[in-house]
Amino acid sequence: GLSGSTTGRVFINEMAKALETFMNRRFDETEFVAILIDGKTLRSEQILLVVGLTRQGQKIILGFMEAKTEAHPCVVALLQNLQARGFQVTGLLLVLLDGAKGLRKGVREVFGDRALIQRCQWHKRENVVSKIQDTDFAEQVKKQLEAAYATRTYAEAKKRLTTLIQSLESRCPKAAASLKEGLEETLTLHKLGVPSRYAIGFEPRTSLRALIADWHIQRAESRDGVTRTSANDGLLLRALTLNNDPRTPSRKIGSGKLCYGDWNDTTEPNVSTPVDSHNSP
Repeated sequence: GLSGSTTGRVFINEMAKALETFMNRRFDETEFVAILIDGKTLRSEQILLVVGLTRQGQKIILGFMEAKTEAHPCVVALLQNLQARGFQVTGLLLVLLDGAKGLRKGVREVFGDRALIQRCQWHKRENVVSKIQDTDFAEQVKKQLEAAYATRTYAEAKKRLTTLIQSLESRCPKAAASLKEGLEETLTLHKLGVPSRYAIGFEPRTSLRALIADWHIQRAESRDGVTRTSANDGLLLRALTLNNDPRTPSRKIGSGKLCYGDWNDTTEPNVSTPVDSHNSP
């Protein structure tokens, strides 16, 4: 039979070919309404990953790169690579990310005002709660944040969050400041009228967890018994990434019909004006 080293070499060579094909896919004929960008640490490697959401509600891994940080030059390089492969923004584009300043700066540099940024509510909640030392009070605040973000309208969510900020300012100023920072960008989906039951599918943490999980890599490595260098680990990561996205059906958002309308129409939504989800298209 084949030795372990031979099997490993064959695997690496085949995955290198598959990776080249994967990273050169074109998106000229695919219409995207949203992307999410996040960094993921897998073993010792930091991966910057971009996932696209089509108008039909399908999530597709668009590209990724090894990057030690989420600094904006890395984000710009990754997004410009997508543009070179036919990724187009003809109207507005919903962009989902956490609070990393490099991600936001890179998105603005490439897409400008066409990017509607939605900050991850999970990250916001965890950042706020981490500033509170009293565990019981922290749990109360966590539940209040969850309830606020679960409301149907922008007006109600903003009202609850503003009230919470006021109560935090006297008891835990650091938590109040954390909640204030970038607050409006955590409510973009509310402004667009996307129901909360669908919004969870847009969170970077939720979406990436559904696409790539550390335990996949750990299980695969323990199964085949091949000893790998860090470079080989990277190829294994890419192999698992490829398995998650060769244009195969994936989990859709709700019924597949997005609730924030057709962004390619001449009338584009004004996210500075709250939109009631009952009246959204």
